[in-house]
Amino acid sequence: MNKNKEILTRKEKGQNVFFRDLLIKADSAVDTSDANVINFTLTSEEKYKRYDWDIGYYYEVLGHEKGEVNLDRMNNKAPLLYEHDSEKQIGVILKADLNENDKTVECSARFSKNTFPQEVLNDIKDGIRTKMSGG
Repeated sequence: MNKNKEILTRKEKGQNVFFRDLLIKADSAVDTSDANVINFTLTSEEKYKRYDWDIGYYYEVLGHEKGEVNLDRMNNKAPLLYEHDSEKQIGVILKADLNENDKTVECSARFSKNTFPQEVLNDIKDGIRTKMSGG
């Protein structure tokens, strides 16, 4: 895996709620040709603890082989949301690619030029916001 992209271990928030956290490195995230675009790893094959009412706790591993990942929605200008809130769109996914060698999905996203999205983007560039959650 590229040393500029690190996958963090799962973080548990609350009872039976689990999120995938990904690290954004400011030095490699920003697209130098467009200051409003960042690049990041969205998914990997890192296992994460999940919970199901019927079967209890289990570990989920996302597949990253051809046929296991459908990127149609992502590659159709999927919204970039702030804290999973559909009423807080801060940008758009420009491109999502399956990297079969690294077993990851790599994305590029453009942030809106509006005030709040620019504040979030500036925090990413400054290394203040270093984590994101996909899902």
